[in-house]
Amino acid sequence: MGHTDVFVDDFIQVGQGSRSRMNGLRNHLLHAIDGMIAQPEISPGVVKEPVSLKKLKKGDGSWNSRKVILGWVIDFVRQTLELPPHRKHTLAAIFTELAGLKRIARKRWQQIIGQLRFVSQAIPGCVGLFGALQVALNKATSGRVRINTSLRHHLTTFASLAASLCHRPTHLVELAPPARSPSKSTPTSCPQTTTPASSPTETWNTRASWGKSWSWQTTMM
Repeated sequence: MGHTDVFVDDFIQVGQGSRSRMNGLRNHLLHAIDGMIAQPEISPGVVKEPVSLKKLKKGDGSWNSRKVILGWVIDFVRQTLELPPHRKHTLAAIFTELAGLKRIARKRWQQIIGQLRFVSQAIPGCVGLFGALQVALNKATSGRVRINTSLRHHLTTFASLAASLCHRPTHLVELAPPARSPSKSTPTSCPQTTTPASSPTETWNTRASWGKSWSWQTTMM
């Protein structure tokens, strides 16, 4: 059981099974990359591999149940999502920077909004705070954004929510949409159920078809 996804130039695989099966999945991907991407010649007779050998030696192509994928640390055993240490420091530095400011450059404010949108994927409850941040950007004058009392309250709330992300990982079930309760018109003999695709927890706990339970592992190159 396996799946491959591509994001720009990142090839991401997730799979279950024995070591030989996992290695087979990876080899199929490497073969597909070789056949899809032309191998440019560095010099006559010397061909450059389409996959970075330097990154492979650092462990990019290794299988693991805990892996950094697109800037996030995903743990398939604990079923959690968290930021790498350097991104946690960056997030804390943003709110430390804003704490003593009454005005900030418009360009820097746009950068901060972009960084906060990235981490918001793993901070339940913060989506509604972006309205105030965007309004402040639209009202910027002379290339500067004014941080008034209302905006300060929104930033303080965002900082409190972000602190939980820095101190504990976010469980994937927190990011899944809530299951719909059965409607009143639904007969009790036919209760509604959610499909496995609607719940990451169910999907990532799927058992292999041959009856043996395997933990999900992932790799990226």
